[in-house]
Formats: sequence, C-alpha cells, structure tokens
Amino acid sequence: MSFDSKSASGISPNALIEIRDKLTDILNQLSGSGDADSTVNVTDRADRDLGKVNIAGIDAIGTIAGQAAMAASLPVVIASDQSNVPVTQATHDSLNLNANIQVANVDVGGGNPVPVTLATVLSSSIDSIDVAKMTKGSVTTAHDAITATATSFEIGCGGFNAISVECACSAFSTGNWVITILGCALSGGTFGACYSPKDDGTFVAQATPAISVNGNTTYYFKGVPNFVKILATRTTDGTLTCKVTPMNL
Repeated sequence: MSFDSKSASGISPNALIEIRDKLTDILNQLSGSGDADSTVNVTDRADRDLGKVNIAGIDAIGTIAGQAAMAASLPVVIASDQSNVPVTQATHDSLNLNANIQVANVDVGGGNPVPVTLATVLSSSIDSIDVAKMTKGSVTTAHDAITATATSFEIGCGGFNAISVECACSAFSTGNWVITILGCALSGGTFGACYSPKDDGTFVAQATPAISVNGNTTYYFKGVPNFVKILATRTTDGTLTCKVTPMNL
C-alpha cells in the first residue's frame, strides 16, 4: 500500500513521526528514563500535573547527593497550616542560641529584674540574710606605738553601724590607757563624745575601761556616727597601737 504526501487525515507521515517522537520524549522524562539532556519545565502546571518528574532533567539543577549550596538546590515551601516539624540535635553542646531573657517583652536588666517567688516564707529569725553584714570596712591604724595621749585623724564609717577597736598595749608598769570614741556626722566637723542608750533610758559614754595589761584587747562599739576619731588617754606609762575596723552588727 502506498501513501501520497498526505495521509487520509491530512497530516504527512513525517509529521506523525515527529509527534510520536516528542510524545515519547515526554513519557520518558516522566518515567525517569529520558535522555540526560532533556528538560522538563516544572513551573509549567501542565508539565507538573503529568506525573513523576525526573529531578536530573530539571533545568539548571544537578543531582547532588548530600548538602548543596542554595543556588544548586530546589526550594522547599512549608504550608502555613503545616503541622509541627520535629527538629533533633545530637548533643546540646553544639547549640548556639543568641537570645536575651525578657520580662514583659523587655530585656532583663537592672531596671527590669526577673521576679522570684519563694516556695515558703522566710523566717526572720532563721532564714533572713542581711547582705550589709557580709562585708567589713578597711582596717585603719588610728595610733601606731604612741607613748602619750593623742587623738587620731577622722575615720569614715559611712554605711556601717559599728566599729571594732583593737588595742595592743606594751611596756606597762603602773599606768593604763583609756580609749574614747569621738564622733561627727560630717567630715571635717566638730567631734565630740559619743553615748549609747541603755535599757533604763540613760546613756553611757562609748569608751573602754582602763587598760593596764600588756597584750591585745578588742572592743566593739555599736551605733557610731558617719565619722569617728579615737582619743587615747595615757596615765603614766605604756605603749599603744590601736586599729579600727568599721562593720555592721
């Protein structure tokens, strides 16, 4: 049987062959058996709806096992209604989080601390901690090996409510020393004797008894003003070194 240049349908045999070849190429691409150089435009909805697509045949995307740069990778879009996607980490040591703790959407700081709620109420007689009592002031040598009555320079006691006065006496024969606390609210002011209240409503001078024994003796005075001076009064003999430490009692 012979054909002329056109078939009964009006299409030449060569055109039918060309159509057949194109359809074959498309089917081969969809089934994964197409030529390496063939491509499928996945942005075309008609192509995407045909079925499976051979990734190796997509324009400008090579098949790479493992990780690849963004330019050589296919974008992945997660739907807005996608359920939770689990993320795992082999060990927490590799985590690198850069985040600030916030309270009421404001970074925590000196003016915005983290609120703390205690499980039980603290007992004032057992559990309370007075931070102010955890530190002491610097040790100051008010008198250094003096052998005559003298008044020291002023010693700052701001932030403290008491002082300890350590008296190191030597070379006594028949004499003694008496230490008296002088105080003033302001630096450089007029200093005078300090008195502590007694339970009966009277006052007692802040002073030591007569010290007449060689060795070290420490006295504590509570309720001192912002600045003090140490008056050391000697009778007949003896050497005195006096050191003062502000503190809270």
